[in-house]
Amino acid sequence: LVPINILDFGIAEDVVFTPGSLKGFELVLWNVVAVFGMGKFMSLFALLFGAGIVLSTARHDASGTPVTARYLKRLGWLWFFGMLHAYLIWHGDILVAYAVTAFVLFWCRRWSVKAQVIWGILLLCVLPVMAVGFGVVLHVADLGPEFWEDSNDDWLTPDEEWIEAFRGGWLDQMPIRALIAVLIQVIGIPCVLFWLAGGLMFLGMALMKTGFFRGDWDLQRYRRWAVTWVSAGIALCAIGTGLYHAVDWAFPGVMLVCPVSYFGTVTLALGYASFGVYRCKVRPGTRTQTVLAAVGRMAFSNYIGQSVILGFVFYGHGLGLYNHLSFLWVMAVVPGVWIFQMIFSALWLRRFQFGPLEWVWRCLTYGRRLPLRRESGAGF
Repeated sequence: LVPINILDFGIAEDVVFTPGSLKGFELVLWNVVAVFGMGKFMSLFALLFGAGIVLSTARHDASGTPVTARYLKRLGWLWFFGMLHAYLIWHGDILVAYAVTAFVLFWCRRWSVKAQVIWGILLLCVLPVMAVGFGVVLHVADLGPEFWEDSNDDWLTPDEEWIEAFRGGWLDQMPIRALIAVLIQVIGIPCVLFWLAGGLMFLGMALMKTGFFRGDWDLQRYRRWAVTWVSAGIALCAIGTGLYHAVDWAFPGVMLVCPVSYFGTVTLALGYASFGVYRCKVRPGTRTQTVLAAVGRMAFSNYIGQSVILGFVFYGHGLGLYNHLSFLWVMAVVPGVWIFQMIFSALWLRRFQFGPLEWVWRCLTYGRRLPLRRESGAGF
């Protein structure tokens, strides 16, 4: 997530979804990030979140042990942490959207694989259908370029006051951060994030039930899935990005062509998941897998941690580099964050059973203090 989120932390110009004024190598790099990164890791995490719902409840459901109250409490605390993250650290939080979506899908966890796949596909189709429908209406309305030029000069466009706020202290940032967080939660979740995350969570639940995430499939099947989904995903995302360039990132054109990249994102996320399981089956227990496993086991801590790190680097309560660095220099920060979090995760899990926030979340869910340190002699 770092290569995507860092663009919002570091640059006032909206280069998260459009290349803006980028040229030359920076434009090439942006296109690479757009094709291989934007939306893919959020989608992959949604798949894993859905799988986690089944993993956390299947044994209890099979034995008839009550699990509803505890799991909903777990989601409630995730929502709480997401709210703190959104309003106190970074407005682009995704945890609230995951918690809200999972609260709805939790009740569907015992559906058949077929039903979950069908509903997953249906939910995933809602957003592109809405986008194309909206795009057609705007195209028929033929509002003209003047309308879109005027609409771009709105109160959410970063200006000098906006830039100075994020270069200022934590309290200076609060009004803008709170405004964007509210808009994401009130408009973004019901209109966009619920449908995407919900569809992928349904697919994640279904895949978990088939044994996909446990590595139960035949190696050849994993290889076939990885090659098929990764190839199709890259092709769709590349074509979609090209179409965005062709319509010059302007409304209503972007609404009409967005389904290509959208389905490419979903497809590539499935490909990443397939490739990950395939590699674990082909070469289990490698050093690289051990380090990445540590990062994955501390995904919650690392997600919040990256926001804290990037906030310190770019916002005024830290180094204050917001909108001071070019796109290329902003992206140069990414490997440093990755390396730090990989080393930290591996070292932390040598001494402790859970990541710091994972442990707090677990204690709050169970309502008691749980052991954190590993037993003497145990290691990661």
